[in-house]
Amino acid sequence: MVYLLFPSLGIFSVSYFPQLPAPWLIAVIFFCACLFLFFRYYAFALLLIGLAYGCLYGYWIIYSQLPQSLSGETFWVEGVVVGIPTVKQGKQGQLIDQFSLRVKAISPEGNSEAVALTQRMRGQRVTLSWYGKPRNQRKINTGDAWRLRVKLKRPRGFVNPGGFDYQLHLLQKQIMATGYIKKSQHNQWLERGCDGFLKPGLMDCWRSKLYDHFTGLYRGQPMLGPLLGLLIGERGTITQAQWDTVKATGTVHLFAISGLHVGLAALVGLLLGQSLIRLYQWIFGVYLHWLPSLLSIVSAGVYSGLAGLSLPTQRALIAIIFFHLLVVLQRKVGSWLFVSVALLGIALLDPLSIRSQGFWLSFAAVVVLLWSFSGYINAPAVSPVRTALRWLGTLARSQWVMTIGLFFPSLVLLQGVSVLSPVANFFAVPVVSFITVPLLLISLFLLPFLPLLSQLAADLALQSLEWLFALLSRLQDTLLPKGMAGFWYFAGGELSWWTKAVAMVGVIGLLSPRGIPIKGISLVCCLPLVLPFFFPGLLPAEHRDPLQITFLDVGQGTAVVIETEGSQLVYDTGLRFSDRFDTGKHIIAPYLMQRGYQRLDRLVISHGDSDHAGGLAGLGSMIVIDHLLSGEPAKTQGLQCVAGQQWQWDQVVFQVLWPTAAYLKTHRVDGNSNNISCVLLLRYGNHRVLLAGDIEKTVEKQLLTSADLPTGVDILLVPHHGSRTSSHLAWVKQVQPDYAVVTAGYRNAYGHPHPVVKARYQQLGARVLNTGEEGAIRFALEAQDKPWIVERWRQSSRRYWYDDEPDINSWRVYRH
Repeated sequence: MVYLLFPSLGIFSVSYFPQLPAPWLIAVIFFCACLFLFFRYYAFALLLIGLAYGCLYGYWIIYSQLPQSLSGETFWVEGVVVGIPTVKQGKQGQLIDQFSLRVKAISPEGNSEAVALTQRMRGQRVTLSWYGKPRNQRKINTGDAWRLRVKLKRPRGFVNPGGFDYQLHLLQKQIMATGYIKKSQHNQWLERGCDGFLKPGLMDCWRSKLYDHFTGLYRGQPMLGPLLGLLIGERGTITQAQWDTVKATGTVHLFAISGLHVGLAALVGLLLGQSLIRLYQWIFGVYLHWLPSLLSIVSAGVYSGLAGLSLPTQRALIAIIFFHLLVVLQRKVGSWLFVSVALLGIALLDPLSIRSQGFWLSFAAVVVLLWSFSGYINAPAVSPVRTALRWLGTLARSQWVMTIGLFFPSLVLLQGVSVLSPVANFFAVPVVSFITVPLLLISLFLLPFLPLLSQLAADLALQSLEWLFALLSRLQDTLLPKGMAGFWYFAGGELSWWTKAVAMVGVIGLLSPRGIPIKGISLVCCLPLVLPFFFPGLLPAEHRDPLQITFLDVGQGTAVVIETEGSQLVYDTGLRFSDRFDTGKHIIAPYLMQRGYQRLDRLVISHGDSDHAGGLAGLGSMIVIDHLLSGEPAKTQGLQCVAGQQWQWDQVVFQVLWPTAAYLKTHRVDGNSNNISCVLLLRYGNHRVLLAGDIEKTVEKQLLTSADLPTGVDILLVPHHGSRTSSHLAWVKQVQPDYAVVTAGYRNAYGHPHPVVKARYQQLGARVLNTGEEGAIRFALEAQDKPWIVERWRQSSRRYWYDDEPDINSWRVYRH
């Protein structure tokens, strides 16, 4: 078992490399592995083999993506639709078809020299959006072949402290480009691909037909989303309210096909196989001992395929295959070997999986259960009543084990825990695992033969989900005080390494099997982790710099977090991209919570445009906001931001320079509200920071006459994302920033920052930084007489998949 961990360790370690080693170094690694094998140092040999495998996979990932030099170009693509296409409604009311395409042929439009570079894309997947698809075009169906004119870009995501790596998420799904379809008379459907039974992409076709079948049966039913999530792993139709309910009750894991569900499918196949071998033996007199194992693997494999082969299903399927292989060979091994084999299988299939939260939570759940129940032997039951009581006791014990065992991983990965999880899971696990999922499996099995009975089973599964969600809502209303969220966020900020180490020892001790008398000591070890959760002010406060300013990477929008030693301010909240993602809830709030803040002393919204105020509601749903200032309170609520307002936190003075009361009286906002942006000046000793919102040249000229506008600033938030309508020469000469920060999307459609504006700042000695290119940018001062410490997240948290073409001539050691 121990030897199997070393190749997994080698493979997974590569995902933390900032840059891949040169090919010649990989050859050296292989040679050293052979030497270790020769001298029988198997652990080192397997570790190096895993390391080399991870590096080769990394090269494949980089070279399979669309080259950065061609990002934003137009292509003609022929391919087959894979996965399940969806249709959503855009912000303007138009319909958007979204789907993935497996590329069969691709060529750049009007760029014959780049044809060779695009050949790497053949056989890869791209995700596409079709805005306002013409009505005369066919519906997008799984398995269909299309020829389309598309604009593609290389996968790229926001890079923020503790943020979600969207690029990594796409690469884990092996999506090598994203884009949208451009208008053309030559966009055409080529052929249908789901008519044959054994065609490539058969599983996708089955998933699509099941999606259409059950969507047709239960269209408009509120439980359709959870049902599809359990049936085929399609969770896109689960509503936000349902996600909030399962997150608050700690039952999110139940509404994605998990290892337990795959195990139930394997059990169905096993029982069917045992019935068939008895029939076959009765008819032919031959006992096929391998048939139950084969049908169990097939059943689990089909169900895992219907789930899209997610990480938990892969782990369970690998363990099931290994188990039945041992059964056929009549061998016995320990439970920990199954975990090691599953870990190695996942490492080989998806070397980047270790970077996902699901990986850690999934394997942590398995490990804590195995550790806690090791050596746990039930006495033989003497009555059905005692059997039922013992089963309930085991269920309760498992919930206790999961609650304690996942408390620490949940704090580290999710920055909080669900307080209702133990109670909610005590009811939800049996319902989903032993009622809903078995009914869905029965429905799937009966669908080709007895459709009426299949629908009856699905109806019962739907009713069980309705009952379960009603129960979860009742638990929230009954057990939680009014206004309290079911998911508690940790108030202790970033956990120190010693806190993590001591808490890990404590959790292991608490979950130790019977007979190990260390429970009391283990509980003491958990106190440094638990006390800040219930008593945020009990432990000494973490040392913070006197002034720290973080420009978050939120695309074509603005979000700035300002921290003094005892207070916090957010300037603008970025965009709201969709009902499921806005920068306030999913970027700003997680960053604040990572820093240990659950309240915000002040929020300043420069004006009401969506790229500055879009995340306001999302941020407010996660963080308590004490005071709100806004350039447009009619749109955003709060108090009017007006020149002359001033306050001081610690030794940092905040002063509003614009808009003036006279300007607000005489100028009416007709669509363009840029010029009433709230302009904020920070003073700390001799340091000056100016946040200028979206003001344009007319306001810049008026500010030049203000005595409060400093001559020279350390840091400037460049007005209007670097648009040419702002930053005229006299303004730039007056403020003369050392750092000019542009908050703009990478290769955005507006061309921000404009080359003329960028050159203007650079010619006067400013260093221009762009969040779209650098990721989040953090400026910190340790004291008034110290220089700024600048940290750029695409460098300090660099990962090898950020590269376009890896540098094969050099290798550098990762350093923060």
